[in-house]
Amino acid sequence: MSHNIIGAVAPIPQPRVLGARPVSGMMPVTIKALVNRPTLFTTIMSYLANGFDWCKWVDPKVARFPQGYVPSKKFVNNFYAEVPGGSGGVQRLYALLDGDHRKHMFTLAFPLAQLMPTQIIDVRDEEHYHELFYEINYKNRKNANPNEVFLHLVLAGDKSSVAIAKTLMTCGVGVQGSPEAGGTVGSTTGPLVNVGNFKTALKLTKNDNNAVKDACADITKTWSFQPGKGKIAGDLLGGVSLIRSLYPEIAKSKKLLAEWNAWLTAQSGYSTTDRAREFKIAGGDVGNKQGESVAYGIFKDFLKFNGQCISKKRKQTLLAASKITNLLQ
Repeated sequence: MSHNIIGAVAPIPQPRVLGARPVSGMMPVTIKALVNRPTLFTTIMSYLANGFDWCKWVDPKVARFPQGYVPSKKFVNNFYAEVPGGSGGVQRLYALLDGDHRKHMFTLAFPLAQLMPTQIIDVRDEEHYHELFYEINYKNRKNANPNEVFLHLVLAGDKSSVAIAKTLMTCGVGVQGSPEAGGTVGSTTGPLVNVGNFKTALKLTKNDNNAVKDACADITKTWSFQPGKGKIAGDLLGGVSLIRSLYPEIAKSKKLLAEWNAWLTAQSGYSTTDRAREFKIAGGDVGNKQGESVAYGIFKDFLKFNGQCISKKRKQTLLAASKITNLLQ
């Protein structure tokens, strides 16, 4: 690290200072986050491969909520309540914000310890807590995956994320940001999707929510998914969504819809990832147009399929190939 800042244009403006300086404090080793990311055994053991080293230790961050704060019912059991100065004091609520892996590292190194050293920071409310999670774990360090970040953005009240959450619910699918209670955004009874794949499907269809909803319904009724656990292959979701958006005729023609449903049934014996890969190859596997390639592969397979619900000639008349091939140019 150099003594001076290189490449800066003088004078460097003084940044504004936000919040209050953290204070050091001892907190119970049992303190919880409001909603936890998966704590991985492999990650913890890799950190402890050479032992617990105080020289590398950074105290976990604990959020302290205002006096008299009323927690949401969703995470009420995850708060730690402390009454300073005995029963005459005012109760304050706390929650682990950053450092779940470090908490477990500490308990492994000091199995008899009941308290651990932490940095305590003041937060306004739960929305502020989740905003900070996003800032710390994704915007600054990039060590949280998009599904985890999306969960916290929704809980923080981010408008665009909340809008996506409503669309997920409409489509009957969910995004799991945490395996714990309250960790799934959208439907908790339908299959899961990755938030990036879901956004891609919306982008491919130019935010045709009905097309994505129809695609989710098509995929869900064709393949068996364990509620809240099974995940839809992203390329398949994008491809079916685009077909549904480009060809509304499928829903308007009873014969064509019956043929489409027969085609879907014929796919049920294969895995979603296998079919998505095969459709992508059949559609040309265009490098920067994966969703469009899958959709074209589906289109070609559907055209040659004979479900005996409509003639091939009539099918070709109703479904113009140019709608999808033009997107691959």
